[in-house]
Amino acid sequence: MTSAQELQESVKNIFDDARKNSDEEPTFAIDLGTWVDVNDLPNNVKQAYKFYKENVEDADFGSARVHQISVDNVPVYAVIVVTDGDDGYLEIYSQTGEEIACGKHDYEVIVWSDKATTRADLG
Repeated sequence: MTSAQELQESVKNIFDDARKNSDEEPTFAIDLGTWVDVNDLPNNVKQAYKFYKENVEDADFGSARVHQISVDNVPVYAVIVVTDGDDGYLEIYSQTGEEIACGKHDYEVIVWSDKATTRADLG
């Protein structure tokens, strides 16, 4: 079984590699998994999606989606946000809604941090 720390490192590695190997900023992360209906999600994931929907999509400068991906054979939810600018946001959660990793990305890298720091950037 994968520990929480191992899962977090695997998640970061998968997204970092996808960022480095993609010329399709800001949509590099969308191909990592399959889209899921937000109504079927744990509350923390719904709240993350709602935050970005209201602050990015409803503000008309990007979009927010939730995808399910498999990391080390463990399904996780990824809230993937793309903006009309040079950046985007990621929040990754376990199947039970526990935060695994959050970050902001641009054309080059993902800057990993916690949820509060990632979201504060939109403020």
